[in-house]
Amino acid sequence: MNETIQTILHRMVVPSADPDAHRNFGFVNPEKLINTFLYGDFIHQETKYEEAYAEFTRTPEIRDLYLYALQMSMASLAHLYFGFAVLAKRAMHDE
Repeated sequence: MNETIQTILHRMVVPSADPDAHRNFGFVNPEKLINTFLYGDFIHQETKYEEAYAEFTRTPEIRDLYLYALQMSMASLAHLYFGFAVLAKRAMHDE
């Protein structure tokens, strides 16, 4: 996933000729962000994420911005997965 869910949904609801018109946190690549923080700091200390982690944490302000984007991305994906699970359950008529 290269864009946040908010950006994707906004583009679907309000189409525009300008590709950057609807970018919310357009600088965020959720996949890279989640992998970097979860495998480069919070869960494991994998060396392949050291460079990206250093980039995301070069100042306290930038680190806070990326941590907010991380939380936003993870919450959005969780809502998407739970929503899909509810749809799948209803499709199987398993009430």
